Amino acid sequence: MEFSQQVLESIDVFLTTRTFLTGERVSLEDCAFAAQLDGKIPACLGNLTRWHTTVVNQPEYRAVHTALQSGGPKEAWTEPPGTPTGIFLSNSLCGGRKVPFIVKDKTITWYVCGPTVYAPSHMGHARNYLTWDILRRILEDYFGFEVELIMNVTDIDDKIINRANESGISCKELSSKYEAEFFEDMKLLWIKPPDVITRVTEYVPEIIDFTQKIIDNGFAYENNGSVYFDVQAFKRSHVYAKLEPGSQTNQARLDEGEGNSAGASDKRHPADFALWKRSKVNEPVYESQWGGGRPGWHIECSAMASKLIGRTMDLHSGGEDLKFPHHDNELAQSEAYFGHHQWVNYFCHTGHLLIAGQKMSKSLKNFTTIRDALAKYTTRQIRLLFLLHKWEDQLNYSEDTMSHALQYEAQLLDFFTAVKTRMRNRQPMAAERWEQVEETLAQRLRDAKEGVRNSLLDNFNTPEALRVLMQLRNEAFAYARDAAAPRIVLLLKIAAFITRMFKVFGVIPHDVEFGFPETANVSVTPYLDAFTNFRDQIRRIAANREFPQNVRAALLQATDHLREEIFPSIGVRLVDTVNPADGSPSAAWSLCSAEEVRAAKAQKLMLEEAKAEKKRKEAAEKAARVAAAAEAKSRKQAAAAEKKKKREEKKAAGGGAPLTPSPSDAVPAPTGGS
Repeated sequence: MEFSQQVLESIDVFLTTRTFLTGERVSLEDCAFAAQLDGKIPACLGNLTRWHTTVVNQPEYRAVHTALQSGGPKEAWTEPPGTPTGIFLSNSLCGGRKVPFIVKDKTITWYVCGPTVYAPSHMGHARNYLTWDILRRILEDYFGFEVELIMNVTDIDDKIINRANESGISCKELSSKYEAEFFEDMKLLWIKPPDVITRVTEYVPEIIDFTQKIIDNGFAYENNGSVYFDVQAFKRSHVYAKLEPGSQTNQARLDEGEGNSAGASDKRHPADFALWKRSKVNEPVYESQWGGGRPGWHIECSAMASKLIGRTMDLHSGGEDLKFPHHDNELAQSEAYFGHHQWVNYFCHTGHLLIAGQKMSKSLKNFTTIRDALAKYTTRQIRLLFLLHKWEDQLNYSEDTMSHALQYEAQLLDFFTAVKTRMRNRQPMAAERWEQVEETLAQRLRDAKEGVRNSLLDNFNTPEALRVLMQLRNEAFAYARDAAAPRIVLLLKIAAFITRMFKVFGVIPHDVEFGFPETANVSVTPYLDAFTNFRDQIRRIAANREFPQNVRAALLQATDHLREEIFPSIGVRLVDTVNPADGSPSAAWSLCSAEEVRAAKAQKLMLEEAKAEKKRKEAAEKAARVAAAAEAKSRKQAAAAEKKKKREEKKAAGGGAPLTPSPSDAVPAPTGGS
């Protein structure tokens, strides 16, 4: 806007009545007007010049000036420049809507919100970090991107301080203990380590500098040794609470994000949050220009990620519960620091984890650590559970959902065992000519490859990818089982593709040719083949009805004992099938690890306990029904007796003739005469 010399002179005269020269705080309207006067005030207008100088030195002015330069608040998300990858990704910045995943080149910058290390890692942590490991592997090992993954470790925080003080140890001792346990748990879950780990205590100087620049830009203020982010100033030029706009007035959520600083009286507004906290008694102290203190929770990720990645990152991820206020405050801080409107291009959040349909908590006695889960199930089984559910949806960890993962694993194992058995039994110079059944199966393989790719392009839809793989497995398994002379090369090609995909998903190690890994030396093959064939002959004899029933039963019991107890104890799994040629008993063997044997025993015991509990419950319910029926019958009999008693009492009291007279009460009929 242009102003005439006459208007400016009139304003200069008016300002002689203002008290700005004595330190009166300027208004936002003053800031907006001063921004429009930049470079337009003649030197001869002293009052207007001094007023303008006073205003532009106020922190409020810098925020308003930034807003005017940027054109005001922007949308929560704009499509970044770059090359479309073909992937459509659920972006929390768009309310979870699937949008094209666009990156500048084949390198993807990714920041993962890491753990606050003050307690053992639980299945909620597994839900988060195992999910991101699966997506990272898909990006790297299937789509061919190079992912630079950075993860923080919060090793100074209100929860750590409180727990350390309760335990009588230092914050360093506590956080070091649980950080080591966390990474050991990640290793047990086969989660690839991040490329860079950032501990908060190692980046305090960068956090201080980051905070100071936010103050310099007019979006934060110091009060009583603490520094707070000015949410109201930020909202004049930016979109605040992009991830959960409806939560920004939820005081309980705001207080939760502030920890021990909740309800601080030195804030300008209840929504403001701490960037730097003045240290209290028995708290760690770091020196700064505002006095002794420590970083706030939200500022750490903004400062450390920006230090390593810069002005904008491709991908940021964390748990659903971190959207507000933590991640929304991260976005606000970083945009305030850089003076732009998009620090993160794609924000992804895992769905919540439930334990048997309930929120996990110690009060409900369902708190499940990662090691609790690994005592019952293998890493492979837990990974399959996660793969069978969409990463962005709620996941229920229970015996029922795990049973689906166990069934899926067993079906894969049966298929791989069948292929390996067919390979071992392959006859020299076997027929290789393809018939219609082989051509159809080969087409199913091509269709499956396309189906898996389309599934992963669609927001990394692993449940659909696993459905496609299982459909291919079913057709190939039927072919391996039923064909008199299956084409081994075709079976191997299918097994190799299925294996490759589960290598991508982190279920099968990369050094395995196909199938699940086997731990023993291949030199055991002839011995296991001979013993399995001998056992098959015993089972055929037991099937012969010419032998006495007790002998047949004893033989079958012995062969079952071998399958259920003896072979698993030495790392061998037997699957009883039938010979496709004549329908006689036949078994296929595979090698398994000690971990799988342990898990199988635990699962068998769990199933037996579940069956016993079911029987106990059914017996109790039956007894309750019988007791209820007996009680109902007794009540009915008592009611009938009471009714009869009352009738008799009424009759004895002469209460009138009964409605239906008894034969003894009837009047005799006349016998004749006058």
